[in-house]
Amino acid sequence: MGMLVGNCMSGIAVGVSYCISQLSDQREKIETFLSFGASRWEAGRPIAIEAIRLALLPTINSMMTGQIIAGAPIMDAVKYQQILMFMISGATALGVLAAVLTCIFIVLDRSHKLRADRISNSKPFIYQTLSEYGHKVLTILSEFEHAIFRCLCFFRRTKIDERRPLLRQSQD
Repeated sequence: MGMLVGNCMSGIAVGVSYCISQLSDQREKIETFLSFGASRWEAGRPIAIEAIRLALLPTINSMMTGQIIAGAPIMDAVKYQQILMFMISGATALGVLAAVLTCIFIVLDRSHKLRADRISNSKPFIYQTLSEYGHKVLTILSEFEHAIFRCLCFFRRTKIDERRPLLRQSQD
């Protein structure tokens, strides 16, 4: 299940990323198609086809190799590998198709207009928040590390200082 979800998520990320970047890069071309009377599907179809093609590039996994090393018969390992590849390809194809078509139909609205305001090139909100709080957390951890270092140095000094009077008394 994890292999299916992982490959599906990777494919969706590649497909949607390509789709969004091409919609923003080819904005004038799409608006020209739409102004000449093309439907939103006709204007976005070349981008959708290329995004789906890129997202469905085959991924090689090592399930068959692991089974052979574990001692399974080679024909069983090959059958499991084929089944797994068909399942991964099918799940990824369905996920990518749904995500890319949703992306196209969100950016190109029902009135056949390109909605550039729905395309954002900035960092997602979670990254902005993490970078703000990440700096604060790193500062706190650094201060905590310095405090621990000072405590360890203090305890080491007291142990050394406790030994000195004993050594001085025994030398006299």
